Amino acid sequence: MDASLAWASEHGAEVRAHTPAVGLRLTSAGDGRRRVEAVETAEGPIPCDVLVLAAGLGTPALAAQAGLEVPLKNSFGAVILTEPRPRLFQHTAVVQTARDLDCRVSLRQLPDGAVMLHGLGTGEGSLGGTDAELALVMETAARFVPSLQAARVAEVRRDGRPVPRDGMPVLGFARAVPNLYLATTHNAITLAPVVGELAAIEILDGVEVDLLAPYRVERFS
Repeated sequence: MDASLAWASEHGAEVRAHTPAVGLRLTSAGDGRRRVEAVETAEGPIPCDVLVLAAGLGTPALAAQAGLEVPLKNSFGAVILTEPRPRLFQHTAVVQTARDLDCRVSLRQLPDGAVMLHGLGTGEGSLGGTDAELALVMETAARFVPSLQAARVAEVRRDGRPVPRDGMPVLGFARAVPNLYLATTHNAITLAPVVGELAAIEILDGVEVDLLAPYRVERFS
């Protein structure tokens, strides 16, 4: 994220990180529709020609101010970080265990040596909300990567995951607010390259990408 923000700044963008958006200022478009005139922030309004609303769990509340429904599931997420470990792999970026296990684990090693793990159970959401689940994730990971048997947990990050109600992404301009572009999905890091490219085409070129047609917000209305 830091690299992305630095790149944007180098190419002329004004970056205001850690500046919460608290509301939207809307005006009538004269045809029954509305337009976003500015984003209200803790530091004052930011005028906009086009607003991309990609606020994760904060999307439903902000979208509601524009009269839009973006329903999300209540989906728990947890990521486990170990203390730094000796290098685990030579040519592998991510390891994922078998999908037919009661606990499925994906893991990768960060540049500082810490190992990041994510466990999934048989239902929806992550494992790691309890000490028992945390132990299960670590035990499962150690079965496939034995050098993790002595790994110590340094941090557990817990939060909700922005999963739309039907499990599919919400992408595209809203018909009722034609300068508001919505972008909400789970697996956002995995999908970011293609979502970013297709969204840029729709926003900058003013054309609709057929591939994104099933993911418009109007399907919830």
